[in-house]
Amino acid sequence: MRKIRYDSVFAIGHYCGTAMYMIRHGLRAMSGPLDWIGGDPNGFANHVDLICRDFAGFMPIDRLVPVLNRHGPDDDPVHDYYRDDATKMLIYHDFPAGVPPAESYAEVRARFDRRIARFYATVRAARHALLIYHTIWESLDAAAVAEAARRLREKLGAGVDLLVIEHVKDATEVEERELSPGVDYVRGPFFRPETHIVLGDRALGDRIYGRIRCRGRLMRRIRNWFKSRKGEKGAGRPTGGAR
Repeated sequence: MRKIRYDSVFAIGHYCGTAMYMIRHGLRAMSGPLDWIGGDPNGFANHVDLICRDFAGFMPIDRLVPVLNRHGPDDDPVHDYYRDDATKMLIYHDFPAGVPPAESYAEVRARFDRRIARFYATVRAARHALLIYHTIWESLDAAAVAEAARRLREKLGAGVDLLVIEHVKDATEVEERELSPGVDYVRGPFFRPETHIVLGDRALGDRIYGRIRCRGRLMRRIRNWFKSRKGEKGAGRPTGGAR
């Protein structure tokens, strides 16, 4: 990974643990459109395509299908889950629990549109920006990762780097590869029965995310620590300002 200080860092999927690690390490200055999106079996290709086509066709209301949320200790207690029936993307933490999507969609969609506009403006204004894709379901090909980085730079600017992190169930150690300058591919055993249900192996995750340098990182870490202390008695997953 290049030893530079990024102006901005965004998660582009594939599950909410990516955003949570970014909050944990002071890398997340604002919500992005793909922070809490995941579950789709072809997530990497889907998410890169969305970015490259300005999110055309993203999350139309007529494709949303409800997904079971028991609202238990391992689920988000205040949101209902939905799946885009075409792309299989899961929208976990945006639709309020108990409210029909016909009533909440306009507000949720407006929130996503703000995130999308902010994402493009922030990344394009940055001298150096990093996009992180962390998957626990897919097995990715290094050539596909390199090609995705090329497309993202063509769309967003030459200063965009890409970090792809892949959970490999039967791996015994971490493999790190620099596919090209600013394009890094990390594979390793993040999830085992004894690890955290969302963050996986936190020592391994902290090692990877902790190496990333971003402007304002220290102040965000301090602010997030105070937020976590204030809300440590509350229920549910941290949102980290997911508006």
